[in-house]
Amino acid sequence: MVGNWFLRFGAVFGLAAVGLGIYMGYQHDLKLSPVEVQINMIGWISLFLAGLYYSSISTASEYVETIGSLIPRSAGLHFFIALIGAIALIAGSVGLTLDLTYTGKIGTQVFENYAWGDKVMFAGSVLTGVAQLLFVLNVLRGTTR
Repeated sequence: MVGNWFLRFGAVFGLAAVGLGIYMGYQHDLKLSPVEVQINMIGWISLFLAGLYYSSISTASEYVETIGSLIPRSAGLHFFIALIGAIALIAGSVGLTLDLTYTGKIGTQVFENYAWGDKVMFAGSVLTGVAQLLFVLNVLRGTTR
């Protein structure tokens, strides 16, 4: 069931955010605070709330009568896009916050000190926005009765 996958990954992101917060507090270095916020908001809260919603509608008897199999397929797509978007958004946030660059070769393209954080963060933001739109459509579809 997709709701359980949302709950599992949401809990893992929540643990990662708490772990990062403890690490930053121990080091007295709050440089990664924006990353912790992204992990909490996108990873922990967003995924966990979606998991609670999908778990609650799948157990309701009205769900089977009104929606059928439309939401489970759409929820699976939502999960896939949301997870990739969260990972990309968090990774891009790390790259942007720490000003990480890439020097190397990909195919025939040569990169030197290429700042990649903002590009990855933008891609993650777009994916997260698409996932949120899917969630809104699923909520509207699941609550029309």
